[in-house]
Amino acid sequence: MQWAEKLGFLALGYQTVIFIELICCGVWRSGIAAEQDVYLCPQCSRPAKIAIIAEGVTKSPLPLPWQQVEKPFPAKIRQLLLMEGIFDAGYSVKPKRQPDRHRRKARAVAAADGRLGGGAT
Repeated sequence: MQWAEKLGFLALGYQTVIFIELICCGVWRSGIAAEQDVYLCPQCSRPAKIAIIAEGVTKSPLPLPWQQVEKPFPAKIRQLLLMEGIFDAGYSVKPKRQPDRHRRKARAVAAADGRLGGGAT
């Protein structure tokens, strides 16, 4: 936005706003009147990094309410993204447990054999 345009809007009662995006417990967006030294996460209240998206004008009261744009990654996905490589010491793939079909069939045959009296006489 050009400075001349901004002055025209300010004369009409608008105020300048800086739209920011904060990344901590997900991605959050808001609008503030001026830059700050520290930006706190709206969910966990820890200091977080921001990115300035745009600058504009508004008649809404500032600061604008925080809106969550994206939810945070689950803990396991976050751990996998932050790994150096797949061969990290803390990473191990657990084998999936599958049912043993042969054992189940053997038990069913033995039970049927016992019911029919197929034992040695």
